[in-house]
Amino acid sequence: MNKRSVQKAVLSVVLGSYNRKNFLKLTIAGIRDELKRLSVKSEIIVVDGGSTDGTLKWLLKQKDIICIIQHNRGEWQGKAIERRSWGYFMNMAFKAAEGKYICMVSDDCLIVPGAIINAYNLFENKLNGGEKLGGLAFYFRDLPHDTTFHVNKTIDNTMMINHGLFLKEALEVVHYINEADYMFYHADDDLALKIKQAGYLILDSKNSYVEHFLHANIVLRQNVYETERSDYAFLIENWMPIFQINDKNKIHSRIDIEYNYKHPSLNKFYLLYQNDLKRIKYRHYKYWLNQKLKNFFTELFYISKYLGESLFLLFTNPKKLSEKLNKSKIKYFSK
Repeated sequence: MNKRSVQKAVLSVVLGSYNRKNFLKLTIAGIRDELKRLSVKSEIIVVDGGSTDGTLKWLLKQKDIICIIQHNRGEWQGKAIERRSWGYFMNMAFKAAEGKYICMVSDDCLIVPGAIINAYNLFENKLNGGEKLGGLAFYFRDLPHDTTFHVNKTIDNTMMINHGLFLKEALEVVHYINEADYMFYHADDDLALKIKQAGYLILDSKNSYVEHFLHANIVLRQNVYETERSDYAFLIENWMPIFQINDKNKIHSRIDIEYNYKHPSLNKFYLLYQNDLKRIKYRHYKYWLNQKLKNFFTELFYISKYLGESLFLLFTNPKKLSEKLNKSKIKYFSK
C-alpha cells in the first residue's frame, strides 16, 4: 500500500494571544489575505494563554488555525497556575511549526499587504545566492504615537526581529528563545544575538511593513511592563561583556523609514483602542474608590472600637478611662 503523501507547509505564521479577541480577529483577517496570495503552502498557529473573553470559543471555530491552549493565569485544583514567559509560549509555536520559514507577528498588528510575500521572496533569493540568512525584520510603527516605520537594533548593532521571518533551521541551531531568563522583554534581543553568534545574518526587509498597536489591551500591558527592568538587567549582564560594550546608552538604535499607507482596518483598531482606554479609566476609578472605602471603613471600625471601650470604662472604671485618654495616641484625640 502506498503511503499518502501530505504536503508540508513552507511558511508558518505564529502568534501568541490572551484576551484580545477583537484585535486578534482583525490580525488574523490580514494574515489570511496575505497568505491567499502566497505561492507556497502555509499555516497559522495561535498559542492562547487561556483567554476568558471569548477568544477560545472563536479560535476553535477557525478550521484553518492550529490552536495551542496553555493556561497561564488563574487557579487549578486550589493552586495558582504557574506563570510562564513569553518565550515559553512562542517556543511552543516555533517547535510546532512545519514551515521552512516562520513568520512571527503580534496579535495586535495589521499586516500591510505584501509584507509576508515580499519577505519570503527576498529570503529565497538570499539563500539561493549563498547567504547564510537567519531572519528578516519587518518595518513596523507603534501606533498611536509613531509616524514612521522602523526596525530595531540591539547590542553590537544587531538587527532585531520584532515582527518578521525566521529560518526555522536557525531557531533550531540556537535552541529557540531563552524562555527561562526573560519573562517578556528583551527575549527578542537575546534571540537575535544568539542567531548572530551562530553565524547567521539578520537583515531588514525594506518592502515589509506592519502596523502595530503598542497599547492594544492596555490593562494587560501595564502588568507586563513591571518585568522590563529585571529582563533588561539580565540582557546587560549576559551580553555586554561578550561584545565588550561598556556604555548602556549605546545598546539600542533604530532605522526609520517614511512610508505612506493607511490600512483599511486601521480605524477599527483605533476604535478598539479607545474602548480599552475607557475600560482602564473605569478600572482605575474602581480601584481608587475601593481603596477609599476600605480605608474609611477600617478607620470607622477602630474609632467605633475605641469609643465602645471608652463608654464601657466610663460606667465601670472612670479612673482607668482617664488614664487611657491621657496615654492615647490615636490621632483623632491627640490633636
